[in-house]
Parts: sequence; C-alpha cells; structure tokens
Amino acid sequence: VRANLPANDAQAYIEFEGETGDTITVNVTIPENSYLNTMLILRDPNGIPVAYHAPGDSYEASLNDVTLRNDGTYTIVLASNLANSNGDFVLELKR
Repeated sequence: VRANLPANDAQAYIEFEGETGDTITVNVTIPENSYLNTMLILRDPNGIPVAYHAPGDSYEASLNDVTLRNDGTYTIVLASNLANSNGDFVLELKR
C-alpha cells in the first residue's frame, strides 16, 4: 500500500482479513522526501491492540512474525509522533 499521511491527519488505518494461526509481518518504509516518524499498532477483530512498534531513531517501522489468534478483520494503525509531520509511506503486509 502506497499512501500519504497529511499533516492534519493523526493516523492511517489499513484493514485486512486474517485467520487463526496466520503469521504476518508488517513493514513501513518512508521515502526521503517524507517527514514521518512512524508508530504501528495492530488491532485484532475486537479492536484490542495485539502488537506495537514505538517510534525510534529510524523513520521506518515493522511488526515481525506476529501470529494471529482469531479469525476476522484486523486493523493496522499507522501514526507519526512528530508534530505537523506529513508525507508518503509504503506499507507491506507479508503472510
């Protein structure tokens, strides 16, 4: 998924269908012209956070080898913790 997080939007939401036992990896890369320090949260079908990546020194983020515990629609929440930050990002979901 290639998308843009405008300065006025606090978060982007990406949904996908998952099944019990699926193992996923989520990678976010930020092009050089973007100013996002990304945080990732994976929410289960009940909206409960099940995995988290806090922003650090890198502008990229990942959730590695997360095993899903329920069938249903999962939500990846991407946010930047920098005030007035904006820009493009590429999110890749691997199963």
